[in-house]
Amino acid sequence: MQQRLLTRYIAAFNGEVEDYMNQKVNFVVTKQHWDDNFNQAVSENPHLIFVKPTWITTCHEKNKLIPYQPYIVVP
Repeated sequence: MQQRLLTRYIAAFNGEVEDYMNQKVNFVVTKQHWDDNFNQAVSENPHLIFVKPTWITTCHEKNKLIPYQPYIVVP
């Protein structure tokens, strides 16, 4: 899925997309499996949640914000 389309979907639900990690970031959307970079990011911001892009697309398809838990990327 194209990043531009995901960004549009996120904006439609009043979300914001940040280019870089900062304390405002709550979710990281990624297709990757858990790796050491994720560990480092969580050590810097323990509230981060890594989710698969399918969470965003499913929210768009259902036209509502759905629970993110089934889409979490876990270590």
